[in-house]
Amino acid sequence: MLPHPSSRLKATLAELQTRIAALPANAAAVIVLQECVPQGLDTIGSTAWVRAGFLRTDVNSRNWASRSYGTTTLVDRRLSVVGCFRIHYALTDMDRDALFVDVVFGLNSGDGKESVPEGYSAGSRGKTIRFCNTHLESLAHEPAFRPSQTALAAKFMHEDSVHGALLAGNLNAIQPFDCTLHSDNGLRDAYLELGGQGDSEEGYT
Repeated sequence: MLPHPSSRLKATLAELQTRIAALPANAAAVIVLQECVPQGLDTIGSTAWVRAGFLRTDVNSRNWASRSYGTTTLVDRRLSVVGCFRIHYALTDMDRDALFVDVVFGLNSGDGKESVPEGYSAGSRGKTIRFCNTHLESLAHEPAFRPSQTALAAKFMHEDSVHGALLAGNLNAIQPFDCTLHSDNGLRDAYLELGGQGDSEEGYT
């Protein structure tokens, strides 16, 4: 909500393009964005490399709880997307939500390419990986909001039809209980799992 949203987002997209170009050719990217403004969705949609390589969850702000900002996800077109849904947190002062995208792996069309068969339902064939894009409440509350928000997101990550899930976004870890939000909800912190140290600047989101 600061001035010049388009120019700031264009700089962000340019940085993302550079990072994606550095990935191995067989690596597919999923990009999760938070605090995107409606004008930013237009900027994303008019960016050539995004249009060519990615599917977008939002072309406008219609499904956001707020008119001011929201979450949006970009998914590599080479991935087989089979579902997308948004859960608005009931306990929030800032119109926060969790945006989910389901991608299925292991479906083969016979020509060596993965495909999604007509009438596919999550979990019936292949393995579903669920990506969760969320922006947890930013400020300290009493009682706290982030634990219930994380619990709700985790509930959908643990559904029987989901083979694996990943949650990413702005988690606003500012209180002691944030250190155990992942383990309290049956999740693992990727940063810590890969050898990162808690309470280090490198691990802040």
